[in-house]
Amino acid sequence: MAKNLFLDVEKSHLGQKWVSRLESAEQAIAIAQKFDIPEILARTIAGRNVNIDDIEAYLSPTIRTAMPDPYKLQDMEKAATRIADAIVKGQKIGILGDYDVDGATSTAQILRFVSQLNLLAEGERNFPTPEFYIPDRQKEGYGPSNQAIDALVQKNCGLIVTVDCGVMAFEPIVHANQQRVDGKTVDVIILDHHIAEEILPNAFAVVNPNRQDDLSGLGHLAACGVVFVTLVAVNRILREKHGFTAAKLPNLMRFLDLVALGTVCDVVSLTGLNRAFVKQGLDIMAQGQAAGENFGNMGISSLADIASIIGKLEAYHLGYIIGPRINAGGRVGDSRLGSVILSTQQKDEANSIAIRLDEYNKQRQNIEKTVLDAAFYQADLEINGELPHVIIVSDNGWHQGVIGIVAGRIKDKYNRPTIVIGFDGNGGKGSGRSIAGVDLGSAIQKAVDCGVLIKGGGHAMAAGLSLKPEQLAEFRAFMEQELAPSVSIARQNLSLKIDGALTASAANIKLLRTLEKLEPYGTGNARPVFAFPAHHIGFVKTIGKGHLKLSLRSADGSKLEAIAFGAEQNGLTKLLTHHGDKAFHFVGNLKINRWQGRETVQLQVMDVAEIKF
Repeated sequence: MAKNLFLDVEKSHLGQKWVSRLESAEQAIAIAQKFDIPEILARTIAGRNVNIDDIEAYLSPTIRTAMPDPYKLQDMEKAATRIADAIVKGQKIGILGDYDVDGATSTAQILRFVSQLNLLAEGERNFPTPEFYIPDRQKEGYGPSNQAIDALVQKNCGLIVTVDCGVMAFEPIVHANQQRVDGKTVDVIILDHHIAEEILPNAFAVVNPNRQDDLSGLGHLAACGVVFVTLVAVNRILREKHGFTAAKLPNLMRFLDLVALGTVCDVVSLTGLNRAFVKQGLDIMAQGQAAGENFGNMGISSLADIASIIGKLEAYHLGYIIGPRINAGGRVGDSRLGSVILSTQQKDEANSIAIRLDEYNKQRQNIEKTVLDAAFYQADLEINGELPHVIIVSDNGWHQGVIGIVAGRIKDKYNRPTIVIGFDGNGGKGSGRSIAGVDLGSAIQKAVDCGVLIKGGGHAMAAGLSLKPEQLAEFRAFMEQELAPSVSIARQNLSLKIDGALTASAANIKLLRTLEKLEPYGTGNARPVFAFPAHHIGFVKTIGKGHLKLSLRSADGSKLEAIAFGAEQNGLTKLLTHHGDKAFHFVGNLKINRWQGRETVQLQVMDVAEIKF
């Protein structure tokens, strides 16, 4: 039997090996004794490789303890000084942001910062409101362009700050350097977090924890986190160099709701400073919910209302309910709306934009379904032959705003890197998603270097590309040859990490309250996964669009509500609705289900295994 195998499951229904996340119980016992916490909580913490000296900060993350000196970031003092000087001198700042949630929350922070300065000045001084430019995804694509630079220069922006983009924008920044406002050179400051090359654009300053010469250790930050740390440094400059008192400086803790939103939606690791950002940002949101409309971010509140979110906002709501609505503006509607709704102080405006974004999100879902059905059809055809190691599907007219989402869905079903390409009269644009252990971004970059693509790049898990129709066959062959070895190894090692085994009776509200100490969950801090060995099925029925609702029954007769999303698609419906009186091993996450004022525990099924005899 394989080392650390859980319930002797070598291959589950979804083709996964079940393994224990915790390799040794000794560390868990030590944690439980030292911190006087329940053993199941200690086991879960130990399974996340939290150093015993860091456990207090892990359980109670604060900005005070997690925040580094901003000047640890390369170019930070230079950038913060230039921004502070522009504000004090009344120079208009232009913000050039990305069209996703990270870009919108980054843009909104700077807009709110200057707005708060004006409010606190009480008419004594007037700081020009920044202009901002968010590219149209369909027409302009990602990042700075000459067109974007010119638009900000025409509005007399003598300082341009790029957020969540810019670190690869060599030509547009050369163009910016050639412009003049009020007879002076236009400076560009880049605030980004994407992987940078050794040679950087010729900007006034480049603040990016992922530039190769940065030693800050903050490479896990999203762009919104980089912007927050920058504003901390700007506050310092305004206080130390320009004589601003604390009463005249924005309270940046009130910006943490934006930082939490952008951090969760950009799927960066929720460890270290990011964990503190999200934990305290969620606290700010909760305070806003309790205090009513005059407290907290108007945009987040309006989006929560339009989505009918009940109860306290959690990281799940940010990533799966609020974030997609903000992104919908950039995908199928107006790319500026995310930044506007998150920076407005007017409730009526926030409500109006929330309605528009909700409608755009519905449009996005419809477009996505059309493309997804066609893309799945293409991918399914491969099953009749030999499924490739890299799935590449394409067609004319597929909407650029949804191809990344569709790639992720196909990748999840087949557990293979997937690239979805939409062609139009100007060629093809594609978006790819990968699986753990397969570096898609590097393969795409190599394809560009070999002339197989026009351009492309990205990260290990996600990438984008452009190509001509006649390059498609060669590109397909190139990716298959390039990634086949790593895909084979990754699929052989496919496993599901499990934190422990429970029975239905142990899955109660008290347990969930105990596990709340581990929140917020996300990348780098996975929601606990529990196995329920040898449970029978009480009832089962199909609900919604291919989901399955069921109840589990343990040997002592205790019952647990459960739901399996996407069960029709992954085959669980067929397995579990024709079960007879068989028992199965179930694995999933436990959540509190709130309905009509009542709270119950529900298992969200992730996988199932048949019992060996």
